[in-house]
Amino acid sequence: MNVLTKSFATAIALEVMTAPMLAQPLNRLFEGESSKFASALPSFDFSGIPAWWLSGGALEYPLGMLALLAACFLCSLLFFAQDEASQRADDGGVLGAARVKVGAEVARGSDMWDGRSKPKARGYVYGFERGRYLFEAGTPHVLTVGQTGSGKTRFQNIPTLDLLTFCVESIALEQKSHQFLSRYRKSAGQLIEHPRPASARG
Repeated sequence: MNVLTKSFATAIALEVMTAPMLAQPLNRLFEGESSKFASALPSFDFSGIPAWWLSGGALEYPLGMLALLAACFLCSLLFFAQDEASQRADDGGVLGAARVKVGAEVARGSDMWDGRSKPKARGYVYGFERGRYLFEAGTPHVLTVGQTGSGKTRFQNIPTLDLLTFCVESIALEQKSHQFLSRYRKSAGQLIEHPRPASARG
């Protein structure tokens, strides 16, 4: 549910609760009877809310009802927008307008590949779900941070190369000349070269 939908639903709920007390005073205020605003404020009684609505009280004060709905919507919108902004700021602002996907949203918002059929798109693999690779075709740049031995090569680089090179000819440059990665690619029947620009042969 987005911010606007939540704000509108909350505004309606607030108006249902507060209209019996505020609709009449606000209606008088917009009709130019500001001097009678305070005197029109009734005492708030929860038990009288259903009776007020059933008696058609909302129809008697249309301007007050519209003004109250607008005020409730603006207050709700401000609250939910601020709440969403605070959630995005949990990373200290490093992610900017982006956010971290968690739980079921990781799979729902990802492209998938089963590892056998020709992929419809390609990208950097960042996870698995029920035997399928998870990636985002529209995300060309990825930064992965992890200590030595945490699985960056085994669980990200190798699956990504599998996806990028499946059924296509490609050239991959790997700056570290990773021995494990080289052995894996050779076992898959791919040609591995280790350029040495500083050597006599290059």
